Amino acid sequence: MVSSLTELRAVRALVARAERELDEQGIPHGKVPIGVMIEVPAAAIIADLFAREADFFSLGTNDLVQYALAIDRGSHELARLASPFDPSILRLIHFTVRAAQQHDIPVSVCGAMASDPLAVLLLVGMGIRDLSMESAAIAEVKETLRRVTCDECAVLANECVQLGTAAEVELAVAEAFATRLSDILGSDDLTPPPPPPMRRSMA
Repeated sequence: MVSSLTELRAVRALVARAERELDEQGIPHGKVPIGVMIEVPAAAIIADLFAREADFFSLGTNDLVQYALAIDRGSHELARLASPFDPSILRLIHFTVRAAQQHDIPVSVCGAMASDPLAVLLLVGMGIRDLSMESAAIAEVKETLRRVTCDECAVLANECVQLGTAAEVELAVAEAFATRLSDILGSDDLTPPPPPPMRRSMA
């Protein structure tokens, strides 16, 4: 869980030392790309700095969600609150992707978010083109992406990062492609969340 440039630079120094030792022994070797896993908020916040020195990014969304929202995914009571659709998560991902694009380094996503058809629409909209997922999710994700365009996803992602809650984001994504993806999303995904309870005014 890399969180500072000091760690990246320390690894680069170790690799450089190993390369020098190989050179001294006359052993041929290639260049090892050194990337950064973006798994904690600290890494996402300084992604623009990491992008200047890293060869690639890999976004680990499971840990990023857990640590950004301070919610233990292993807790049965709290796990439902650890949503990758939370606007704070989307903004961290958006900032990381932009940093990677500005410095022309590849960025990929691994974790449950890459297996969720709704979430994948947002990831593609933010510029992600490399997704790592469990094999059981591949067919559904591929079918989802066949029915949309990257431009449509980009417009949707830009709108969703301005929303206030995870429920609003999920509903916005589902409604945007309801007619094309109803068989994939299912009725539960298209049902709007219940309205907040009315607050009584004090006389």
